[in-house]
Amino acid sequence: MREGPLAGHLAIRFGLGLAGWISPTSAARLIGLDPQRETAVAWTGRLYATRELVIGGAIATADADARRGLLRWAAAMNLADAVVLGAAGLRGRLPKAAAVPSVALALASAGLARQAAAGS
Repeated sequence: MREGPLAGHLAIRFGLGLAGWISPTSAARLIGLDPQRETAVAWTGRLYATRELVIGGAIATADADARRGLLRWAAAMNLADAVVLGAAGLRGRLPKAAAVPSVALALASAGLARQAAAGS
């Protein structure tokens, strides 16, 4: 298991999860969303945060074989997130100021997960 990419992937996952759980409106502002205009940010942010924390916990506590599989699934999920977020940005359903960093984070996390899985 490549420890650098694994640590990076988990840092993104736990960082986003904790930020989204502790203060979903502040986390939303960091990626360019306006919590005053996007009124569902608080509850959807906590749902997303929970997903990130659970997946990160599963990866962090899994044995090597299970971790490899979980990292592959996590990479696929992050790629799907990037597609959905990018499409939302292109269609004007998500502000470009939010879409760009969100897509970048999803792609970075996917790449790190893939590297960590491949290095085992």
